[in-house]
Amino acid sequence: MTRRILFTFMLVVFCIGILPACSGGTYVQTAPPEPPQVDRPPQPRGQNVVWVPGHYEWTGNRYVWREGYWIKSKPGKAWIAGRWERTNRGWRWIKGHWK
Repeated sequence: MTRRILFTFMLVVFCIGILPACSGGTYVQTAPPEPPQVDRPPQPRGQNVVWVPGHYEWTGNRYVWREGYWIKSKPGKAWIAGRWERTNRGWRWIKGHWK
């Protein structure tokens, strides 16, 4: 009986832990800070590259600035930069992607 209760408790804790991942991302209640005024890319290393701008990333208890970087371009595609979007559930990071 005790094992069954312990197992059920652990199962509930596990399910609650994975719910944010199932809901389409993490939602943050605190708005992200304004980005720095200057996020100038360094000289590209090579040709056919696209600059991915820096952004703030939520670490679970605070925002941390992640520097921008170069990625290899994809012919016929445009890079759509990631962004923080306000929703009724809080702030959510929309990853950058090719379109």
